[in-house]
Amino acid sequence: MISVKKTALVILALALTGAGLMPAPASADTYTSDNPYPISSFADLQEFKTYVEANLTETVNAKLTADIVCPDGGWINLIGQTSEIAYKGTFDGNGHKITLVNKSLLTSPRTGLFYDIANGSVVQDLKVEVIVKNASTLNSTDTTQIISPVAMYNHGTIQDVTVNCAIVTQGPAFGVVSANHGTVERVTVNGWIQTVRTTTAVAGIAQYSYSGSVIRHCVNNATLIGFNHVGGLVSFLNGRLEYSANHGDVTNNSTNRDYTGGLAAEINFTTYGDPKADIYNCYNAGAVSGGLSNRYGIGGLVGGYSREEYAFQEDYGIVNSFNFGHVTANTGASAAIIGTGVTAQSNGNPVPVKAEDVAGCSNVYYLEGCADAIFGPGSTAVAGDKFIGKDAEYFRDELFDVLNGGPGGKITDENVWKLAGISRAWLPSETSPWRRTTSPILRS
Repeated sequence: MISVKKTALVILALALTGAGLMPAPASADTYTSDNPYPISSFADLQEFKTYVEANLTETVNAKLTADIVCPDGGWINLIGQTSEIAYKGTFDGNGHKITLVNKSLLTSPRTGLFYDIANGSVVQDLKVEVIVKNASTLNSTDTTQIISPVAMYNHGTIQDVTVNCAIVTQGPAFGVVSANHGTVERVTVNGWIQTVRTTTAVAGIAQYSYSGSVIRHCVNNATLIGFNHVGGLVSFLNGRLEYSANHGDVTNNSTNRDYTGGLAAEINFTTYGDPKADIYNCYNAGAVSGGLSNRYGIGGLVGGYSREEYAFQEDYGIVNSFNFGHVTANTGASAAIIGTGVTAQSNGNPVPVKAEDVAGCSNVYYLEGCADAIFGPGSTAVAGDKFIGKDAEYFRDELFDVLNGGPGGKITDENVWKLAGISRAWLPSETSPWRRTTSPILRS
């Protein structure tokens, strides 16, 4: 909020400049890192949105100074959406929380904070709570009804953010961002994300993560339920996913659509930007289910790939990662690691995983018995020394020590897993071999 005193000084300066008594100031950004735009109320947040959209070329740094609750249906458009511009600057949550509520609108707009975050810009140290419970009233033909709590697009950096979700919607819904072209790091998502429309995707972090993008040190704890491309962290992965984990149950309730994965539903989905998906030092602990699906593409780590030539290439693949989540499929076969791709060229027939498709994979572990097979139906790739099955005792005892800097070092020498929030509570035991999600659902 701009004070009356500051406004008076600005008016005086303009008057003196116009009278020739004071030189015109050099063009400069008003809200610098030393003088960020202060936001302490819902009204301030609305004024900030208006200011950003009225000053398209300006870098506008901002800082929250209090928690903010947006009234039900009160936050209609994302920051920058009106002009379809990218926010430039650093938006510092300063540890505070913004709550977005949309329960009463008959047709939901996009729900989230930013339309786009520009290259070099940052959203940080922020808590976002999103409550969307209007699935029965949504317009099922409106494709703009997308839930992406932090941003629709990200070309910059989203870091040190916690998102709490209570989402039941008919549109696609994602824990952080819809399309990631930049970096998402140290982000945790909690709660419940569910879509009830039969063609929509759901993911814990992002729908798309394109070539050149990075998702690192991120954790999804939310239960995820969708109908198409349901991924614990990402629906469509073309970039790098590292040091991240999924703890939430992942369910695809479709009867005719594929791709369900504990980490990513589909990899290398397009030639855009040189598709080379890379999964490094990640794990899935959530139950992965094909639900009602009568198709293939249900995997503990990856659901599948759309075309054989875009499988895991040499030097790009799943490395130092593991799955101990239970994987089930209504028909066909469930896979501990990679489901199987389905191509338009083959009219929906399953594409098996071959040895050359996993040339870039190494040091991948899975819990023995967690699925029907390592790969999807008809696959000719074999475990070899790339994919290693272990019992619950190994995961409970040895692996935990390795990941947290203990003896062995069989997976990785880097003591970074503590950042992903792993604890013994998430590891399988003799009496409970597959961990089920227990994350509380926001009720509001």
